[in-house]
Amino acid sequence: MKVGKKVGDYITLSPLGGGSFGVVMKARNVETDAIVAMKIIQRDAIKTPRMHRHVKTEILAMRRIEHPHIVRLEQVVASKKRIFLIMEYMPNGELLEYVKSHKRLSESQAKLYMRQLLSSLAYCHELGETLSPTSLRSILGIDAVSNGVVVTELVSDTLLWSQILFEML
Repeated sequence: MKVGKKVGDYITLSPLGGGSFGVVMKARNVETDAIVAMKIIQRDAIKTPRMHRHVKTEILAMRRIEHPHIVRLEQVVASKKRIFLIMEYMPNGELLEYVKSHKRLSESQAKLYMRQLLSSLAYCHELGETLSPTSLRSILGIDAVSNGVVVTELVSDTLLWSQILFEML
């Protein structure tokens, strides 16, 4: 997706990252000037019934979830070729990059972040969603408001917590 492209009430500003289904762009609401993250899913990348279920499950789950440590889905915009997930923008990047730049987390930081991650996971399970962050890359870094972590991508697969713990240490 090109910078400057208009999608609904939003204009794309810059790429934030990519994944198997498409890209995530930083975007701005033209009416309110609010900055958001726009996950752009290419419909032609959804090739199997399993992939279709994955996308549908993620959207339905994100619509239900309201938790301070899970990124908020604000709107879904669909076209013939793409699905646009308009999400809360978290400006401070991935926890993985934070950990790499600081070499390691202190014990108190690791405890705080794990408590927040477990809180978000418990919340999902209370809602009947068996969702988990896919990796440390799907966990955003320090949020200025909560001084904590925010899960950005949820999937209905089992999370290997040992992998995340290993990456954090």
